[in-house]
Formats: sequence, C-alpha cells, structure tokens
Amino acid sequence: MIPPPLLRALRAYVRYAPGRLGKPQMAAQLSHHLKQHPLTATARTRDGTVFPVVTSDVIQRYLWLFDAWEPHLTAWMRARLAPGETVVDAGAHTGYFTVLASRLVGPAGRVVAIEPSPVFHRALTRTSRPTGAATSAPSTPPSRNFPGA
Repeated sequence: MIPPPLLRALRAYVRYAPGRLGKPQMAAQLSHHLKQHPLTATARTRDGTVFPVVTSDVIQRYLWLFDAWEPHLTAWMRARLAPGETVVDAGAHTGYFTVLASRLVGPAGRVVAIEPSPVFHRALTRTSRPTGAATSAPSTPPSRNFPGA
C-alpha cells in the first residue's frame, strides 16, 4: 500500500510535471491502486470547487487524480452555457457537472439535478448546496428499493 503523502506526490507529478515521461503508466498504476485501496479525501477542481471523494468510485478517483471529470465535456459546457440558461443534469452522480453548470448559468439560471442512487443523491445534495450560484434542485431518490440501489 502506498502511503498518502507519496500518493499526493505522485499525483502532483502526473498533474504538473512537464512532458509525458511515464505519466500515462503512472496514472494507470495510481488509478488501479486507488481503486483497490480507497482513499477518503477531498478533491479541488480546476475552478476551485471542493468535493469529498472516496477513490473506489471512478468519477471521484479521477477528480482526485486529475482535478476534472471528462475534460472534453467540461470544456464544451464552459463554451456553450451562458448566464440565465436552464440545465438538466440527468444522472448527476455527486454533482461535478451540476456545480459546473450552476457556476456557468449564474444566479439568473437554473440547474435541475436528477440522481436516482440514494448514496450518490446524498453526496449530490451536500455538494450542490454551498455553490451560491444558480438554483440547484437535486431530485428525490426513488422511494422503493431496486436491485443494486
């Protein structure tokens, strides 16, 4: 098991060191290690949003490792969303895109987040409350239990 201070140092190398020397392999090894040996931590995204994460989950693991989830979709949203717009985030997970959209549409906009998983719904509710931007309205999780929920 890799001690947390060494994990943070390796993450810094993958994120910030110039060039690509060994980075893809290092990132793959770190991702595998963090999946097998989950780390409970906080992740700060590129725009400064802080998310509590458990690295056994792939989305949370990537937020911790790379400070973004799906960078191409993140860039697309930054280029397309404007103040005052309405966004529906279906399958919002823990709220990465919910919070990003909320910041982009501003106080005049609206973001509706839908997350059926009770576990992720609780995390989404915690994450979306302190944004201070657009109204985020996490949906209520299903009232009956579904297999795997």
